[in-house]
Amino acid sequence: MYSPRFRNSIIYKEQFHLSESYYLVMNSYKVKILFIPLFLLSLLSAQVAISGVELHQVTSIDLTEYPDLNKVQIEAVDFAVDGTFYLLDSRHKTVIHLDALGNVMEKVGGFGSGGVNLLQPLDISVSGFEVWVCDPMLGSIQRFDRRLVTLGTIPLSRRNLENNEVTQPISSCRLPNSDLVLIDRERGSLMLLDQNGVLTDQVDTYGLQNQRFITPIKVDCSSNGNLFVIDSKASQIVSFDSFGTFRKAVKWDQSKGDLKCLASDNRGVWVGSSSHILQLDEKLALLGEWDSTTFQIQIQDIATQGKQLAISSQNRIIIFEIKDNK
Repeated sequence: MYSPRFRNSIIYKEQFHLSESYYLVMNSYKVKILFIPLFLLSLLSAQVAISGVELHQVTSIDLTEYPDLNKVQIEAVDFAVDGTFYLLDSRHKTVIHLDALGNVMEKVGGFGSGGVNLLQPLDISVSGFEVWVCDPMLGSIQRFDRRLVTLGTIPLSRRNLENNEVTQPISSCRLPNSDLVLIDRERGSLMLLDQNGVLTDQVDTYGLQNQRFITPIKVDCSSNGNLFVIDSKASQIVSFDSFGTFRKAVKWDQSKGDLKCLASDNRGVWVGSSSHILQLDEKLALLGEWDSTTFQIQIQDIATQGKQLAISSQNRIIIFEIKDNK
């Protein structure tokens, strides 16, 4: 774009991984900008570093205003294809199904419920007509239908490949071919299993130097089967193909806070800390960046479905419509 303050001058930016620099080109000489015109400053202060999309808030659901939900502590959230969403309440060990306005549709779990007992629900994933909840203390993934009727568990403690056991699942997703991918907290590994829960492969390292996972905490897959993992303590976002073959890794800027949440869509993947969210494409190139001033909450988790993005704190959920920039 052109700046009215400089004749024959062009403002442009160069990007390397997840950082960028702005330069001023004056009569064919490139000089790094030391100041920015006011109209450009206003654009750059809109919380979007570089983005092909805009986020338009649709609704904000403050759970403290709901009598049945005012003591809920959100651990994780995910969308269903019908626009409703599911959340994990870590305080009461429950799974809650909400409509788009925040009304409770179904709820399962809880202390002394006599039904499903969850001990440490950490991650929720809506896959097709099923809802999966990872509970490392139970050593299994709990399965529910969309009305939260229990369908049993995916057994993970059986001995299979090389006498290994998957014992502490903390995050999971289902590939387009219905195979299962999860992170085992005890091993710090990415595990690939068939539809029956039998281990078919285990990924412990990535990259040309075979860097070992330190603390992988979240996994998700895109519609074409690519896998995305965040390694929190290593501050890395890592991608694999559906067979567990390494594709790429990029470094997270720790000045933006500890990497903690992840959600994929047909563009690539959204990742974030408690104060920042980045949108990356399938090749992990930066598409957009927003900070907490956009959301006015301390971010706990994120979820996407179609053209919607959900940002949650521990007691609030904000739904955005994702619109393409024109």
